[in-house]
This record gives sequence, C-alpha cells and structure tokens, in this order.
Amino acid sequence: MTLGFALFGIGLALLISALKDQSVSEVLSGAIGADVPLGKAAESSGGVAPDAGPVSKAGKGVEELFYDPLGAYDGGKKIAPVGNHDDHIHLAAPTQLARYLQNIAQKSFNLRITEPVGRDSGGHVQGSFHERSMAFDASGSPEDMAAFFKWVEKNVL
Repeated sequence: MTLGFALFGIGLALLISALKDQSVSEVLSGAIGADVPLGKAAESSGGVAPDAGPVSKAGKGVEELFYDPLGAYDGGKKIAPVGNHDDHIHLAAPTQLARYLQNIAQKSFNLRITEPVGRDSGGHVQGSFHERSMAFDASGSPEDMAAFFKWVEKNVL
C-alpha cells in the first residue's frame, strides 16, 4: 500500500469515527463555527441541498446581498437595489459563512463564482467586503440567480 492510500484510509477512518456520533450538520457547524442545520434532505444525501434550512440567524449572518432585479440587503435590512448588480449576485458574510454559501451557490444553484471569497480583482468600492475576504460574486442564468437570492432571503437573512 502506498503512502497516499494509507493516508486516505486513515482520513476515512477518522471521518467515519467523527460522523458516528454526530449528524452532518453538527460536524459542519463545528467546522465553520456557526449554527448550520442542513435539513433532512441534505443530511440524508450527505450534502447540501437548496432546502437546507436556516444557516445562521444569530447576528453572524449575511452582511450584504445584492441582485438588482430582486433587491438588496445591507446589514440584514432590505434596501433599494444598489445598481450594477443585474448580471451577478454579490454576497458578503463572515469569511467561513461566505465560503459555505459560495459552495451552495455553485453546487446547488449552478452559479459560476466570478469573484471568490479571498480574491479582490479590483473595481469594488473602497473598504469593500471583497478586500476583507468576506464576499463573493456569482453569475448564472437569471432563474438560478433569483433562486439563490430567494433561498438566502428565506434561510439565512
């Protein structure tokens, strides 16, 4: 057995032992340091589902959510559309939550991450959450972007 297979086997054994007494949501919430109940559909499939339920509603949630056709949120409060966000979604949250939601946007809503958490290619306002590794931008079909926006509204804000 090569070293790679041995390490894989050890990692798999550790994962199985970690999951033995915990649900998927308990393991993930420990991993990102937030309350992350995934919901029955996600737990039964072992992954994240669009009906995953509330991610965080305890003041650790989304700071900004912009998608002009549907509106915007700043600090958890609904505001008028901010402009220049009709072809992509912008989401800002504490880094670990932003990464988690970025993964959901990509895997569950088929969105393409155009500016991932941790990268700021410029063109954002000074002091942007992108500069602090707390934001991502994603694009896709209008239907997929609208579905993700509405999912965040319902489950996270």
